[in-house]
Amino acid sequence: MTVGDLPDSSGALSSPSPEGSALSGAKGSGDRGEEISVRSMRLEDAPAVSAMVYTAFRDSVAPRYSEEGQHDFFEYAAAERLAERLKQGHRLMLATAGERIIGVIEVRPPSHIAQLFMDRFYQDRGIARLLLEAAFPDSITQGGLTVTVNAPPDSVSGYGRMGFRIIAPEQVRSGVRFVPMVRNYGPVFFPVSLRKFVIMSLFSLGLYHLSWVYWNWRYERDRAGERLSPFWRTFFAPLWIHSLFHRVKRTAGETGVSAEWSVGLLTLTTIGLWLGWLLPMPWAMLSLLGFVPSIPVQRTVNDINLRLAPAAPRNDHYSLGNIILLVIGFALLAAIVWSMFVGVPEQRPGTVSV
Repeated sequence: MTVGDLPDSSGALSSPSPEGSALSGAKGSGDRGEEISVRSMRLEDAPAVSAMVYTAFRDSVAPRYSEEGQHDFFEYAAAERLAERLKQGHRLMLATAGERIIGVIEVRPPSHIAQLFMDRFYQDRGIARLLLEAAFPDSITQGGLTVTVNAPPDSVSGYGRMGFRIIAPEQVRSGVRFVPMVRNYGPVFFPVSLRKFVIMSLFSLGLYHLSWVYWNWRYERDRAGERLSPFWRTFFAPLWIHSLFHRVKRTAGETGVSAEWSVGLLTLTTIGLWLGWLLPMPWAMLSLLGFVPSIPVQRTVNDINLRLAPAAPRNDHYSLGNIILLVIGFALLAAIVWSMFVGVPEQRPGTVSV
């Protein structure tokens, strides 16, 4: 279960033991043999939901709160406050066993889990996963979505089994310890096949590689919820490329994906190749290979995306814009190579150019 956002919007605090196993169909597990169903909360459900949340809170979460914090939470979970947030657009889903409410999930728009509470007699039966799937159905997540939650330390492993991963160290707020976690529905970083990445980067004279940097920062901003500017981090790419590579490798480690490359070596090689344009021709052409050190990074990105979002698009086809860029880039590259190796015809002595 998850303790929701405090009244000062300080963030959600999750339950100590979200289940890791899934229910088989709509039937509850265990010796009760009860049918478990999930539905949207209605206004008239608010008193019963509030009572269930109060009980669950006292049973397992309250000891981590100060007296003031407990008072604030009871205010937050009061029936009238639940009804008010429901009217404001918060998404609340209920798990029921017959007429009894045994679980609730509250989602603060667009995708932050504010509450996930279970009746303690129904824990470890997959109901938390069932609520999560109901709150974030395929119709919402198929285009890609990042779901966040602030998990108490003893619930981190449970959320991990449901696809969440840690994005920041343990924190303390209002005397309560929690760990920020996130689950991605869709690619974590910019998806593109290696073949397309190489072809587009080479024949666009490096423009596609810069676009690749920009889009990876966009994905990272949306995933981590940071206040960063993808544009400026691309504009000053030599200053930020190390950070981008580091984040990809760190994410690979968190998700169990192999990344045997060195962040420092790839960063120095990339910057060195980019600076090649300062050299005289033909050595300046080395700058066109500035994308090469990013190839193992993109391979790792593809592995991460495959691990976390196996159904996400691979981006291995060429759009009309891609084709136009390739044609223009190829023509410019051919002209550069022609001028280097063919050159301008020498003038005969005594002739004058007009």
